[in-house]
Amino acid sequence: MDGFKTSEEAARFWKEKAHAYKAELEIQRREFKEFEEDSKSLETELELELTQTQAKNRDLNLCVAKLRNENELLKSRVETLTQHEIRQHTETMQELSSFKKQVDDLKRHIRELEQKNDDLEKAYRASKASIDDFDTQLNGVIERNVILESELDEKEQLKALVQRMRDETRDLRLELSIKAQDSNRAEVQVPQPPRQPRTTPLSIVNDLLRKVGALETKLSTYHRKEEPSKRPLEPKVSFTTTEAKVFDTRRGTLCCFSTN
Repeated sequence: MDGFKTSEEAARFWKEKAHAYKAELEIQRREFKEFEEDSKSLETELELELTQTQAKNRDLNLCVAKLRNENELLKSRVETLTQHEIRQHTETMQELSSFKKQVDDLKRHIRELEQKNDDLEKAYRASKASIDDFDTQLNGVIERNVILESELDEKEQLKALVQRMRDETRDLRLELSIKAQDSNRAEVQVPQPPRQPRTTPLSIVNDLLRKVGALETKLSTYHRKEEPSKRPLEPKVSFTTTEAKVFDTRRGTLCCFSTN
């Protein structure tokens, strides 16, 4: 017998070996049973977890699909907004360039207006000086016309006096002719005594006629002297403003008119 002295010793060895293997088998069986029970429990847990995971996966898939749809919508919206922003930016840049051009035009117009304003101020100062000169000349014209009006009033009074004297002279001449006719008749019928120098109506009339003639001569001379001064004085004044003043020599007033 290999390694054994007796068969009993061999039988005892293998019996002990069989008991050891049996004990080990029992241990393995218990462990297997425990493992099987644990496996079932773990399988149950895994199945439950798998079910939960599958449900969660379905939810996640739905969420992913929803997110994809939302992503597509957002992409489309972003593209639309991008195109709108690009178009709006282009329009804004065009408006900005147009505004810049308008600002440049306004600045140029402001400079032109400032230049025109300076020219108008210079013209205003020149016009004011011209108007002051014109007012000075106008005051002289007013004073002269006042004098002429007073002289014209005196002339009218003289004309009235001359007309009244002419009427009186005409009446006196008529009365004198009647008296002369009566006197001639009386001289033919009655001889007259020697005449003595005395004042007769005829001498009075002749004296009045001489005075009237002197007055007429004086008036005609005055009229010839007055003719040049009756013309209205027109001062040569240039105006650059939109209003001018003109003196009315017939009324002695100051009139304004527009030169637009």
